[in-house]
Amino acid sequence: MSETGIWMVAALFLAMVLGAVAFIAVATLRRARQRSQELGLLATKLGLTFNPDTDKGLPDHFSFLNKLGKGSGRFASNIMAGVYQRRRVLIFDYHYQTSSGEGTQQVSFSFFILFVPHRFPELTIAPKRLMAKIGSALGFEDIRFESAEFSEAFCVCSGDKRFAYDVCNQRMMEYLLGNRDLNIEIERDVLAIGFDRELSATQIRRNLARLLAIRSFIPEHLFNKI
Repeated sequence: MSETGIWMVAALFLAMVLGAVAFIAVATLRRARQRSQELGLLATKLGLTFNPDTDKGLPDHFSFLNKLGKGSGRFASNIMAGVYQRRRVLIFDYHYQTSSGEGTQQVSFSFFILFVPHRFPELTIAPKRLMAKIGSALGFEDIRFESAEFSEAFCVCSGDKRFAYDVCNQRMMEYLLGNRDLNIEIERDVLAIGFDRELSATQIRRNLARLLAIRSFIPEHLFNKI
């Protein structure tokens, strides 16, 4: 093949690659817009406000939560907020980026917050298969429970063991053993659950119900302490 032919093949290949990249980018943007529209409709059905725009201040406000203090370039979007079933809630997509020798990685996932009428110590409940090192990361030991099945399935960490035992009561442990993907954080006046990906509108509605279920298993006497 002549030099001219080689350059023509290279140019054609480059054009194909750029075309594929452009197609993927357009398709991704279209899916994001479609999902945002679906979340807006869901918010209306739930009686919540909806803001699809980016908000850099919101992650900073809740950066005391472990999942919201990661990476750089942090911002929230597709924010749903208001009162649902007499509980004040906040749901949003969380975005951040990490950099390494291999380049920059963009991360996005759905996050749920329910506000509670009391300031609590930090407590994290996470699947052990995902968070085996959470205790050392927080400076707390993995708290053990009488239920060996629960202790093997979940890593529970808090500086206040009494609080952890009160929250992880029998009903809570039974519920979590039936919902082993849940990653829970309680700190200050916040009860939160986070995921490792952006959820669909249907999944968000289901997990909002699970968030309220978790709240219902926390003993009421904990909210009456001075």
